[in-house]
Amino acid sequence: MIVRPVVRRFFFIPSSELSLSRELVLPADLFVDDLGEEAEEWPVSAASGYFNLFVNGVIQQGGLYAVGPEGLLLRATGQSIAAGTTIALESVNLVVLAG
Repeated sequence: MIVRPVVRRFFFIPSSELSLSRELVLPADLFVDDLGEEAEEWPVSAASGYFNLFVNGVIQQGGLYAVGPEGLLLRATGQSIAAGTTIALESVNLVVLAG
């Protein structure tokens, strides 16, 4: 049996400051993938997958965000994300290949 990760990355750079004084949802269509194409939805991350969120290149704690069909939910922290800051969402799904 061979297990192979399938990794996809999505990027968003806000043009204005994002306040996290309350929860904020960023829809998938704000993001582009590795090819620069607009994301329409997130890849399904089943029990064999997970997401990582990076803000300005720094991985974020799992409790600070959630990924759902409506978009990327950023939990309220009382902080803000500055305009021009890269937000990257990485999707990792593990696929079992016959082997």
